[in-house]
Amino acid sequence: MIESTITIKSGKVLSQMFLQYSFEEKKEACTETVTKKSDLPIHDDCQQAYVNLIPHLILLCEQELVNETIEKAINNGIDDIEEDTSYFKDYRVSEFKITGSANSEGVVISGKRYLTSGKSIVLSTPFIRWDDEDYKFISEFTEAVEALREEVYQYYNGKHAPMPKQESFDFGEDNMDEPLNKPFMKIAGDFKKIMEENDITISVSAASNDE
Repeated sequence: MIESTITIKSGKVLSQMFLQYSFEEKKEACTETVTKKSDLPIHDDCQQAYVNLIPHLILLCEQELVNETIEKAINNGIDDIEEDTSYFKDYRVSEFKITGSANSEGVVISGKRYLTSGKSIVLSTPFIRWDDEDYKFISEFTEAVEALREEVYQYYNGKHAPMPKQESFDFGEDNMDEPLNKPFMKIAGDFKKIMEENDITISVSAASNDE
């Protein structure tokens, strides 16, 4: 039996809910790099792990100076990102990439800052090594990245948010009495009848696009 070890190397949120990720798979004879893209929605824990990197994105991209609010978020995480009053509401982290090896390994995280004009700017940190002594919060940063890698690994193993329920449309005859709806409902009723007679069902889903 061939044993393998999975090491997550990157993760990128697509359309705010899906995930593209890569990993190295070390087998007995070789190491393979695999990239996957899934249409399964990411779990809230994974979303939160991305959110918790926002203070580091802010500081490493020199968007703001360290203050009490940022330092508190680094130590305790962010729990109000969806609120209009959140200090961090204008920032998002959507991607991390780990490169290098051994003592030279490190990471780049990327995201966006939303401006008052409604537009946004892309932010990417410099390459930060795990032993970077110039960054005051390197230990907390490393821990936050590792927490995110673990969530991406769990996603790889099947941990994701529940799939949204498909909406159903009622073409029942009860609606045929509405005068304004009669032309449309007659067509819909005929269509429904044809589908039933031919034992055909249709499911409708929205296609997901990259950012």
